[in-house]
Amino acid sequence: MYWDALGGLFIEQVAQAAKTYIRYHKFFPKPADILLLAKETEQTHPPSRQTLPAPPRKWLSVVNSLFLQYLVKRRIRDGEQRDIDILARRAACLDLAEFFDALETENDPAATPAEMATRFDMLMRRIPDQVARAA
Repeated sequence: MYWDALGGLFIEQVAQAAKTYIRYHKFFPKPADILLLAKETEQTHPPSRQTLPAPPRKWLSVVNSLFLQYLVKRRIRDGEQRDIDILARRAACLDLAEFFDALETENDPAATPAEMATRFDMLMRRIPDQVARAA
């Protein structure tokens, strides 16, 4: 419900307003409190001076979708119980998105979602699972 009420704000605006509110008030902020603080901040720091997030990158959203599907398939459908190296896998995803951004900039015909899915699968197979530590 909070996200629905705060849908018009960037995550950075919500985070900053919530931190400010929590610092000076006794109770957890309501959406109206966060909206009011975000509006006040916007008035004191005009949007031209605020650092807003970059627009979403096409290939990053594609690889994020593939990664989520991979995690769901691995844990739920396949019942995989081993710990995965999430940091290594996430770094590989980010590198893959950057690679496809470059391909698209160069108008390379290989910059397709199907090609990304193929390369994504190859990357995930190359990264070993973490070894379980003894207690």
